[in-house]
Amino acid sequence: MTSIGKSLPHDSAIGHVTGTAAYIDDMTPLAGELFVDFVGSPVAAGRLLGINAQEALAMAGVVAILTHRDLPGHERLFGPIFRDEPFLVEDEISYIGQPIVIVAAINRRIAQTALKSIKVECEATTSVLQIEDAISKGSFLGPRRKIERGDVETAFASAPHVIKGVLKTNGQEQFYFESQACIAIPGEGGAMRVISSTQNPTETQAVVAEALGIGLHQVVCECKRMGGGFGERRRSQRSRP
Repeated sequence: MTSIGKSLPHDSAIGHVTGTAAYIDDMTPLAGELFVDFVGSPVAAGRLLGINAQEALAMAGVVAILTHRDLPGHERLFGPIFRDEPFLVEDEISYIGQPIVIVAAINRRIAQTALKSIKVECEATTSVLQIEDAISKGSFLGPRRKIERGDVETAFASAPHVIKGVLKTNGQEQFYFESQACIAIPGEGGAMRVISSTQNPTETQAVVAEALGIGLHQVVCECKRMGGGFGERRRSQRSRP
């Protein structure tokens, strides 16, 4: 192979090192573009009791305040494997910072000011952090599955040796360093074009379609370059609903 022993540049290297690679914050603002942000849960586990957004609604420059009631999707749930996570909290809170209220405003400063004025009332409950606690409370991800072949009970009873024990690996899921940003541009007939900093354009396409209650064919997700999930900064939080 001609590439063996050679130092090969990354496909996007020239754009990155010369500064010509356009990130979302480098793109020319669109006419009528809005800034979108959200109010997250102040507790790690609990129930949502109430939302008071009257002060934010009265602010000049605030275009919309949205809750789960405003989502047009049918199930209002998403998930890459199990569709069990709400786009916006309706009742139960599962993690700190979970989105509850969406704010759209004409600029970022107004959006952030509006966020601070929204009052979210929550009742905190005990978080489930250990597998043993989840089992005792019947808190499972997805349906229960049983994998077996033949007469398992007889096989164990007649086995010359049976080893029992518990193994804890303390496995962790990575936490992405980069900021997430997107520009969502409405099209005709309810279609949506999304320019996103995602590492999974297909999943983004599906989640947008689920949230809006439209077909996958009505959503186009564009991702200019991919990678850098552990450090590459993707800039800004520009978004247009």
